[in-house]
Amino acid sequence: GFYAVFNLATGVISQAPGASGTTATMMPVGNGWYRCTITTQSGGSGLVAIGASIDGTITSNGTSGNGIYAYQADLIQSGFAQSPIPTAASSVTRAADIPYETITALGSQGTLVMTASVEGIGYTQVLAATASGAYLAYITSTGAVAITDGTNTATTAGTITVGVPFKVAASWGPAGLAISLNQGTVATNASYSGAFNGATTVQLGQSGSGSNSLYGHAAIETLYGAQYTGSKLQGF
Repeated sequence: GFYAVFNLATGVISQAPGASGTTATMMPVGNGWYRCTITTQSGGSGLVAIGASIDGTITSNGTSGNGIYAYQADLIQSGFAQSPIPTAASSVTRAADIPYETITALGSQGTLVMTASVEGIGYTQVLAATASGAYLAYITSTGAVAITDGTNTATTAGTITVGVPFKVAASWGPAGLAISLNQGTVATNASYSGAFNGATTVQLGQSGSGSNSLYGHAAIETLYGAQYTGSKLQGF
């Protein structure tokens, strides 16, 4: 059907949606909380409900005083789950999310290590970019991960899985461009144009112009001022 069972004790989806075009994701966000989403292509009208169950079924005999907390529940018309939009008595809009980190100006070489997860693929999604629009790391429409300076690109052979956290290590410098997904084989390009040099901010989940937004989560683990390649990059 058009529903899923999220097990808050184990942190897994114990029953996925059975309806065509309907998917669910579940991600821990700390302190026993989970971000749970359901995306469907179903048209027409219907009821959206959140309920607690002690045995994973739609109808369940609960215990008085027991239940769940639901925070920032949203119903959004979109092909993918987005960040929460706090509402009151009526629907609202808000400016696009553009999180960024202020950094010491990037030099002619460096290495970025980050973790992320996405709730859909099929289009370009930026993980990290400079304000000028050079992509330190991004997801391709096929689910691979890449780094590009606008002229040269290195793309992993491996691909990500929707809803599953992954790690990316990317570097740039005298050895060109290099990137590894989940400690997999390092993809390289021998050339680097210098497009990252001098950047003082790193934008997460969006390009410098506000395009190619990420539908998911991303976080920088480490930003090094030296270029790591080969087995050292793969080891992150």
